[in-house]
Amino acid sequence: MRTSPISVSEDLTKDPASALTPAPLSMKGMTYDPDSGETYKDFVERKRKRNNDYLNSLGFGDNNVSSMQSDLDRAKAARRSSSKPRVKPAKGTREPSRRSGRVRGEVVDDGFFVTSDTGGKIKINGVLNDEGTAGNAPVKVMFYDDRINDGEDIEAWGAYEEEDQEDVKNSFLEILRSCSISSSSKPAAAKKMKKTNNKTKTKTKTTLKFSAENPAGISDYISNLTSSPVEIERNIKVTPEKIYSICCAPTTQKLVCFAGDTWGHIGVYDSSAPVHEQLYSRPHTRVVTHLDYSPTSDKLLSISYDCTVRLMDAETGVHTQLLATYGTNEPADKFKGEPGYGVDEGEGYFTQYGCWDKENGIANGKGIWLTSSFGNLVFYDVRSGKVEINGRASKKKINTMSQHPFSPHVVAVGGLDREVKLFDIRKFGKWSQKKCLDAGKWKTSKTSAAFATHAFAGSINSTFFSPSGSYLLTTSTANILTLTKDAHLQKGDMNSKAQAIMHDNKTGRFLATFMARWHPSHDMFTVGSMNKPRQLEVFSLDGKKGFMCTGKIKGDAVSAVCSRNCFHDTMPVLVGGSSSGRIVVAGMD
Repeated sequence: MRTSPISVSEDLTKDPASALTPAPLSMKGMTYDPDSGETYKDFVERKRKRNNDYLNSLGFGDNNVSSMQSDLDRAKAARRSSSKPRVKPAKGTREPSRRSGRVRGEVVDDGFFVTSDTGGKIKINGVLNDEGTAGNAPVKVMFYDDRINDGEDIEAWGAYEEEDQEDVKNSFLEILRSCSISSSSKPAAAKKMKKTNNKTKTKTKTTLKFSAENPAGISDYISNLTSSPVEIERNIKVTPEKIYSICCAPTTQKLVCFAGDTWGHIGVYDSSAPVHEQLYSRPHTRVVTHLDYSPTSDKLLSISYDCTVRLMDAETGVHTQLLATYGTNEPADKFKGEPGYGVDEGEGYFTQYGCWDKENGIANGKGIWLTSSFGNLVFYDVRSGKVEINGRASKKKINTMSQHPFSPHVVAVGGLDREVKLFDIRKFGKWSQKKCLDAGKWKTSKTSAAFATHAFAGSINSTFFSPSGSYLLTTSTANILTLTKDAHLQKGDMNSKAQAIMHDNKTGRFLATFMARWHPSHDMFTVGSMNKPRQLEVFSLDGKKGFMCTGKIKGDAVSAVCSRNCFHDTMPVLVGGSSSGRIVVAGMD
């Protein structure tokens, strides 16, 4: 108990000397008495000594604390001397993390796995063996067997119920035959069909906003596209799932558009039909990564993750399998003799992108280029029916490739290794299927080093040469659009020779990635946008400033992000595809 050291009398006037009488001070068992001659400082030291003696008896005194601190200092010094010196990471791009081991091409744990989680639906895959787990070999066999009519022709209307196929067939053939350049008369409108659960009807207008001739100038072209908002009637359901690829047939009297989705469907849209019927075929079982209509052969090229390449004839409406890749493992032995046998390198391998071989920017129908998830660059000769090139152009997946229109031996590739590379394909060695058969395993052909490169801070979504060949356009997850002038003439590092345009390319996991795409004839391009209100952006040259966003297409029809877009070859029309399976048509009223 603590008491006041001074007692004050109630009446100071009676005896002032006795009123200020010092009293002893008690603090937790220790007393301080000023009359004893002890100073207050001595009293505090005595109290500290008593406390320290008590702590020493418990093992927490000053001596023990000093000993414990010495032990900690020695341990810290030992760790510092035994550990490796901290090395500052080298400057450069960071290795992107990949959530999925299957996307990285790794052999992952056995069991069921999710193949799709779009539209609120979760789809799983996997095969059980005798031990009750899914092995990688059975999964690969299932992958081969899961292809639709592997090696056989597929009719475009085969995806519908049998009672509807006759009506669908007539509508399909009428639209497809109108795509033929040899078609002299304007086709009649599609017949009205019965409404079923997998078809929707949308009233559409048919008048073109402009003539079918090429625009006089790029500025007039863009101003006409963006002069008025796109009405809601121009938002049309084409595919059941998310659109991953889109192209237009080179028609001059009307618009015919094809779109591929995540589950192998290819939808078709005809602007001349008074009532739009949702027409689609299903020649693939996985994502349709690219569609390319050949004006010289009137055939639609489709490439898919299921490692098949098909051609649809516009006259017959039949998808013919042109190429399918197979591994050399035991389950794939039944496919020996197929042109693609030995190209597939096992679990995690799939065809990522492809396009026609081109001369002067026009598909010649002689061959097809493919890229793979393992970084392969493949050339298939349609005339000989053989894979001529199968070289490793990257250590990781190649998302796109592009040929220079006037120097077709120059090929640009870009993908997950975050680097655009330019190759001279004349220096690539010829691939031999016989060596794969003799060795019993896959073997790639000889490749040469890239003669020019451009490193990025993020993976490459796409890289394409312009129609004139003057620019190389690259879309990267580093939120930039890059344009490199005369890239095919560069040597070494191209970083300092490119124009960078800041652009939000972070679409997230539920949207298809952005791929900026050129107009087929003019040096202008279109790309999707994450901005609100939703819009499609058009870029063109703006004097000395370089490429700038010179047009934005908006309206009630643009209700979602359009990740994959394309221009029509001859008509002033721009088509955008969204993750809801809908297209937006701008340039028509």
